[in-house]
Amino acid sequence: MAMTLSGPFDTAQLPRIASDPVTVTVARTVAPGFEAQYVQWTEDVVAMLRKFHGCLGAGVLHPGPDGGEHQIIFRFVDGLHLREWERSPQRAALMARACLLYTS
Repeated sequence: MAMTLSGPFDTAQLPRIASDPVTVTVARTVAPGFEAQYVQWTEDVVAMLRKFHGCLGAGVLHPGPDGGEHQIIFRFVDGLHLREWERSPQRAALMARACLLYTS
């Protein structure tokens, strides 16, 4: 059964509502002057995600020449594996590096 989850939700609910594969899209507006650092950071995020247990794939969609949001898209086998990623020290370290790179 395919289910669309959007907006903020408590990932503790995922074992009950997301036993199927889960796809997450994260959109960010890069802070002016930090474009190169953000691109490198997204490459590091994707590389880490691809190694993480339960990840089915990850990638980045960059904005067109007129600018806009960058999107990181990743997919896990189920909500439990997504929650493991969200609580992992690897993700925490990556997020700590990103605090100045984007505005929203």
